[in-house]
Amino acid sequence: MDIVAALHYVAYGLQWRSSIALPFAASPSPAKVPDVAVRLATTPSDLPHPRGGTPHAFRAVLGAARLRVGEIARYYVTPSEIVVHPESGDERDIAAFLVGPALAALLQMRGIVTLHAAAVEMVGSAVLLLGGSGAGKSALAAALVRRSHALLADNVSALTAANGAILVPPAFPALRLWHDALGPAERRAQVRRNLAQYWTPATTFAAAPRPVCAAFVLESHNRAAFEFERLPPSRAFRAVWQHTYRKRLVDPLGQRQSHYGIAMALARNVPFVRVRRPEHRFRLAELADGIEAQVRSVPSSHKRATPRRVYPNPNAPRAQAPSTTPQHSGVVWIAAYPKSGTTWTRAVLTNYLQD
Repeated sequence: MDIVAALHYVAYGLQWRSSIALPFAASPSPAKVPDVAVRLATTPSDLPHPRGGTPHAFRAVLGAARLRVGEIARYYVTPSEIVVHPESGDERDIAAFLVGPALAALLQMRGIVTLHAAAVEMVGSAVLLLGGSGAGKSALAAALVRRSHALLADNVSALTAANGAILVPPAFPALRLWHDALGPAERRAQVRRNLAQYWTPATTFAAAPRPVCAAFVLESHNRAAFEFERLPPSRAFRAVWQHTYRKRLVDPLGQRQSHYGIAMALARNVPFVRVRRPEHRFRLAELADGIEAQVRSVPSSHKRATPRRVYPNPNAPRAQAPSTTPQHSGVVWIAAYPKSGTTWTRAVLTNYLQD
């Protein structure tokens, strides 16, 4: 792999300096020292006492992570640097994992929540489109961008808490689309070799972070009609955790507390809607119409920059108004089988019982 002169990018509220060309338009050199450096070098073979992943996937400890992707590359990640050791000569494959899993690890180390979601600016706020692989997040985001809504992020969306608001910062100005979702005149660059998926520049891109006003969880079913179902906060929190990008890293990187705090604040302050579309016919225009109608119906109180309640740390002490009702204290025991939901139930109780 060829080393290029240092290129500069701005994404996720950070200045990037990279010796690897990314499939996005570079930015002018910043006046300040970059927040993140990407360079080519030999990476450690492993980490001391790693947690999470397998020997050929992620290994993480507090403040560092190592990712090995087949015969493509090894990545060593810290909060301010990504070191890449190529094992193949294909720059597309190396860049794809750099701006995916390696990027997500770096953001999580910096206390930023990463979601497997696209994000689009609508009515001056951020609208999240969450879903699993193949749910149609990028295709829907592209359809909304073609309607003059600005792109915030595709595939990996970030959440930050600042000044009492939950914000989505702009990521890279491009969409990752399968061949059948591309417009006839849209420029493209292949994401990975032997994969019919392409980067295409976003015609409209957000210039600044936007507060979240709504979130849509994309699913499919075998019925002919679209269904829009408002989710209660407990299910919304579970959806955030389910669609956290590389959630196996949250605990090894020591980010559970901040992650749960931002996730719970999002679930409590933002409308979450489960969207179920017909499985065999995408009907993209109708889906985009439905999303626009749902966003227009969001109360104006949800579109302001400051949510009603934001608790970045779910265990932080909170001021409580004097009460004349008797106060009770005690211990709540939760007994359940493994993987039955006690983790997110505990997070819900932590926030609700202390109000």
